[in-house]
Amino acid sequence: MPEGPELHLAARFITTIGQRTLFGGQVVKSAVSTKNPDVAWDREVYRVRASSRGKELKVVLTEGEDEVKGGETLSILFRFGMSGNFKYTPVSDLPKHAHLQFYTINELTPMVLSFVDYRRFGRWEVEGDWGADRGPDPIREYQAFRSNVMENLKSSAFNRPICEAMLNQKFFNGIGNYLRAEILYRCGVRPFDEAREVLSELKPFSKWYESQVKQEDVKENIVKQEDVQKIVVKQEDNKESIVKQEDVKENIVKQEDVQKIVVKQQGNKESTVKLEGVKKSKMKPDLLDLCHILPKEVVNLEGGGKGYNVDPSADEEEYAAFREWLQCYYQDGMKNMVDHNGRTMWFSGEPGRLKPKDASSRNKIVRTKKMHKKQENKREAEEQNPDSGYEENNTKTKKRHSRAKTDSAVETKKAPPRKTPPKKTPAKKAMNSQTEKTTKGAKRVKQVKVKEEETATPTLASKIKMKLEEANTVPRRRSVRLSRHQ
Repeated sequence: MPEGPELHLAARFITTIGQRTLFGGQVVKSAVSTKNPDVAWDREVYRVRASSRGKELKVVLTEGEDEVKGGETLSILFRFGMSGNFKYTPVSDLPKHAHLQFYTINELTPMVLSFVDYRRFGRWEVEGDWGADRGPDPIREYQAFRSNVMENLKSSAFNRPICEAMLNQKFFNGIGNYLRAEILYRCGVRPFDEAREVLSELKPFSKWYESQVKQEDVKENIVKQEDVQKIVVKQEDNKESIVKQEDVKENIVKQEDVQKIVVKQQGNKESTVKLEGVKKSKMKPDLLDLCHILPKEVVNLEGGGKGYNVDPSADEEEYAAFREWLQCYYQDGMKNMVDHNGRTMWFSGEPGRLKPKDASSRNKIVRTKKMHKKQENKREAEEQNPDSGYEENNTKTKKRHSRAKTDSAVETKKAPPRKTPPKKTPAKKAMNSQTEKTTKGAKRVKQVKVKEEETATPTLASKIKMKLEEANTVPRRRSVRLSRHQ
């Protein structure tokens, strides 16, 4: 994600191009960028320049070949989101995700300056102003940045761990995920210690910054000294011509001027001695000092900075110098932990007492060429059909509903229709109830008799009775049959 150094580099990149190039025509917005406004600017000739403040960048368009006071201007405020940056390419090689385009004029090969954002989280505002909820820039407004933090330590924002407080742009404007990891690692602070405890140990003023300012003043004196030496050399070369002149007085006057310059030179030698003394007394920068130092180091990396080079034909590995500069963030041997905001914090040693209760870490992703190709193909598909994902989801849901309908239809076909019973009259109801009662009573009696026969134990008297009954019943039946036949 672009942080303060990346936006600072982008501003320098745009301004460098604008100083040597003229732009003209309509500023073009891509059809895909529906959440951003159109830019109503179609001047025949205009210049471009930019400035940055923390995580915001302002591009200013000025009508005409030369910037004249009182001329018509238009400013556009950019926030880069997750993947925003600026590219300067030939029109024939327009980037795939160029969402705002500024075209050059009077060039042998037509060029275009584009705001490129493949994730489309970046935003711009026409005539927008710096965010009121963002603090001073640590790179350009260091003293204001330091006082803003130290004067507001009672704020509830500093109840949180220091690693989370450093993402609050109200106080740490331009500091992001990789910068906070590098700053805390290099000053030896545990990331999940309370922010107020860590910062309350610092002083309102920075001794390191004061020594740095003195160093810069001495360097300016050395530059002046070098200029004086050049003047003296020129004057010594001119001595031969001075001797040949008839007026000796002029020669004397010039020699006296040289003597004065030599005296100044000797005075400046003392300043070099002071510089050596400053170098020997190395002041260790604190956490807030590193918020100023490390972003400047990223800006001044070799190879045109982190991926920014004004020459479009330059062939270099964009992030080689940046990877070498990193000591903690995404480096082998370092630990990581997901903070309370869901961001991955890289660190070494103990995390601190305010670490999340359910602390978890994330595996390091090793990106290969195949993964890059898959991502590029996915982005191309999204760019060509921005609503394809939405349509796919709708089709899936529609299919599911249709399946449910067919299943229910099959079930209704298989199930036999219910027959409606005929209506019963009161007489029939009474008859049915009587028959039901009698059948139920007979069933109960049979069940009781069977149970009694099963449970009763036969005695001698009962056995004799049963035999007598059997003997009496047999002849009677025979007599009945005979009488019937007669």
